[in-house]
Formats: sequence, C-alpha cells, structure tokens
Amino acid sequence: MNFSTFPHASQLQQNGLLAAACLEPDFDDTCIRKLPLPKSQKLQTKLSSLELLEQYTQSRKQFKRSSMKCILQDQQVISTALKLLPFDDLNEIDREAAEWIRNMLHHYPKNARKHQIFNGLDGLDIVSKNSRYNYPTLSNSSVKGIIEKVSTFCNWAVSHGHIETNYFYCLPTHPPKHEDKRQAFSNDHLNAIFHMDSYLDHQYLHSYYYWLPLLLRFTGCRLNELCQLHKVDITTKGKIPCISVHDSFDGQRIKNSSSKRSIPLHSELVRLGFLSFVATLQTERVFPELKLVNGYYSHNASKWFARRRDKLGLTKGLDAHSFRHTFVNELKQNLVPREVIEGIVGHEQQSDSFNVYSKHYEVDVLQSFIEQISPEHTKHIKPYFS
Repeated sequence: MNFSTFPHASQLQQNGLLAAACLEPDFDDTCIRKLPLPKSQKLQTKLSSLELLEQYTQSRKQFKRSSMKCILQDQQVISTALKLLPFDDLNEIDREAAEWIRNMLHHYPKNARKHQIFNGLDGLDIVSKNSRYNYPTLSNSSVKGIIEKVSTFCNWAVSHGHIETNYFYCLPTHPPKHEDKRQAFSNDHLNAIFHMDSYLDHQYLHSYYYWLPLLLRFTGCRLNELCQLHKVDITTKGKIPCISVHDSFDGQRIKNSSSKRSIPLHSELVRLGFLSFVATLQTERVFPELKLVNGYYSHNASKWFARRRDKLGLTKGLDAHSFRHTFVNELKQNLVPREVIEGIVGHEQQSDSFNVYSKHYEVDVLQSFIEQISPEHTKHIKPYFS
C-alpha cells in the first residue's frame, strides 16, 4: 500500500496511526482513503428534511439498536410530522413551528393510510380532508410519542451539524387521557379473567387460550415475546427451568437489546404443566397456530384477548399489555429493586455504565423475585393435561 498518495499521510505516520492500522487482521485500506477533514474545510451539503430523515434511518440501520420494523415505523411517523410543514428546510423551524406541528397532529386522523379517502394525500391535505369526515384523531399519547421521535431525530441532526437547535426538545404535550392509558389489572379483573368459561369448563379451542393469560401473568413478558416462542426457547439453566427471549429465529423480534433475557419459570406454571406441554410438542414453535401478521405473531392473539376483555366488560385501557403493568406493579409493591424489575421485564437500564459493565442477572438470582407474583387468582385452574 502506498501511503504517500494519501493526504496527511506523513502526519499519520508520525503518530504511528498507519502502522497500528496495518496490524489489524481485517484492516481495509478504504477507511484510510476516507480521512476526516477539518471542520473548517467541510462543505455541508444542504439536505431537505426528508433527505435528512433518510440519512438518520440509514444510521440507525447500521448500528441495529432497534429492530428493522421499529426503525421503519419511526421513519414513517417522523415523516408524517415533517410533511405537515409548508417548507422542507429544518433550519427554518423555530419553536413556534414546532408547536404548530404538535397542534396539527391533534387533528391528524389515526390510521390514515387505512382509509381510502386519504389515498394520495399527505400532510395538511389529510388534516383538511378529515375536518369534513371527522375520523378519530391521534390520541394525546400518540402525539407525545411522535414529538419525542422527532426530537430524537433532531438531536441527531444537531450532532451531525445539519441544524443548530432542536426546537422539539422538551416541547410540552397534553397528558394522556385516562381512558387512553394502559392500566394494571385489579384483583377483581384477574379473578374475572381466570374464571372465564374456558378455564372453568377446561375446554380450549387452541392451546394459547389456556397458556397465554397464564404466561403473561407469571413472566411479565410482552405478548409478542410469548407468541413467537420456539420449543427450544424453554430451557433449563442449572436446575431452573426458564424462558429465553431473543430474536434468533426468522420472524422473532425484540424491542431493544435489553429485551434479550432469560426468565425463571414460576412454580405455578410448572404446576399447571407448561414443561410437560412443551415436551409433547411436535412443532418448532410453541404456538404454531399463531401466524405472522404484519411482522407480529401476536396479531391474532391480541384480537382474541380483546374479544374476551369485551365479553368480561373490562374497560378501555385494559388489554393483554395490562398483565405486564400488573406484574411490574406487584413486584414494586413487594419492594423489589427497580433494576431487578427492569432486568426481568427487559427494560433498558437508566444508567449506560450499568448496561456496559454489567451482565444480565442470573436466573437463580431472579427466581425468588419471580415467585413473589401471587398465584391466588389461578390456584383453582386445573393442569393443562388433567
């Protein structure tokens, strides 16, 4: 390799950087050919807001800290907000424009792409048309989520020198309405769920009718994490049976890197015969009847539980995800440390150094905490094979 042809090569050689680089076994000299320029010599290419969004998306794909589906969904959500502006230069945005976008989002129809009347329309044209048709609009929670995603994008644009200020940072939004909030189940709710006719009659059209509410109750998992389980994901570590959550198989997905974890199996699930059920499976997946729909195995299971919820008369805000809220709250009331709860349910830790320098909790450490979830609402249920 002739380093004399590279700009600044002599300075690099003096610093020993080229020599060190050549010792790397997989070193590719193309990285040397892309030497960074001093900031004063750089010519910043002026990009439109959507062009910047595409660069941001490609950057996220490169580092793979989120699933591809989440990255693309975020791109769609952010573009929805940006297309509300009558101009496409992010440097022209000020706080007033950011507030205007937020306000317009409250008039934007939810699931606009599912309604044919909005086909071929974008931005304010959709808002304007909906003023005549009055389709339900985005909730306060959805608007808050969009503004947060746009703010994260603008932080990236600031750090890369494309814009000077992120005017979406800490932009006030309306709090979620009570009926839109995900809520935890009460004791009465849990008793109603586990006294459904199917549990009392011990008759189930599909195996997941029996297992999913129980697994949600005693693992704190997200619904899709359970629906996508493979038989080999039910493992034993030491002498402790557990569920492994990961994205190693086709179709599996996790929310973030912290979601990859092992959860000890609660003794109530063992009593009810989950290990025996898994052992008898002749399929790779635990619930093969749940097909992949729009990137999720949980699609049909979510709709099934929603029908059960309606039949039981449970209010809006109580759904399959409420099991997770209930799980977290129950451990919190038992004074389980926050970082332990986050480790069990797969939340990102608040401290970066905690993530970098520590490993996941061992299952024998977590087992005693898992057992603090009370089985009082399920003790009447017969084992699956009885």
